[in-house]
Amino acid sequence: MSFLTILNYTWIGIGIFSLLSIVAGVFSSDRTWMRLFAVGFDVFINIITGGTFDITISARAGMAEIDGKKWGKYMSYWLAKCEKNHCQLAIQADIDRAKSVIAQLSPYDARNKPAA
Repeated sequence: MSFLTILNYTWIGIGIFSLLSIVAGVFSSDRTWMRLFAVGFDVFINIITGGTFDITISARAGMAEIDGKKWGKYMSYWLAKCEKNHCQLAIQADIDRAKSVIAQLSPYDARNKPAA
């Protein structure tokens, strides 16, 4: 099986999974689930496009826009049609999520424990 065939199957799978998840989310009374799915999908897209696992593609696009990159400006423009200031809000949300993780993990950081 060629690389392009695998890639096509991957995108088809992502599309089917996304549609099923969105449909399930629409009929779910738990909007938190939809939000978590959206963030997870956003991070996944960032990873497969060469980004890192700790930020979303929306925040990456916002950073690219601020840095003057064409793709960031283009993506930010289209995402802003769905939600005003989407990329800037994504940057803030990624920062807030990182701070929350730091707060949760800090008590378990071995460097913070007194020597025995």
